[in-house]
Amino acid sequence: MIRMAVESDLSQIMSIWMDNSTDNRTDYIGRDDVLSIIQSGELENECRRLLDHTYVAENKDGISGLVIIRDGAIERLMVQGDYQGLYVGDYLYNFAFSKVGNQPQEIKVLTD
Repeated sequence: MIRMAVESDLSQIMSIWMDNSTDNRTDYIGRDDVLSIIQSGELENECRRLLDHTYVAENKDGISGLVIIRDGAIERLMVQGDYQGLYVGDYLYNFAFSKVGNQPQEIKVLTD
């Protein structure tokens, strides 16, 4: 099920964001910089700021992924590690694409 994120989802959203950030961003900004952003509270502030634009994929175990749609564009799509390769990303992308319509999208794929 995909639904709009709510405040009580924040810790799971941050966890997915942290996992994706440390796995995929350390190559170009460095692991220490990523961890500093997480520990400083910047990540929590960013997640809160985007909460009204965030949709989550939820299953019986909790949130398996998220997509942020803002200003008619797909801004971010992240899948929790255990669910990568299980079509959660496809499901979220198709959902998001149905929301933004046929507007051109720039897509960057970050993988392990």
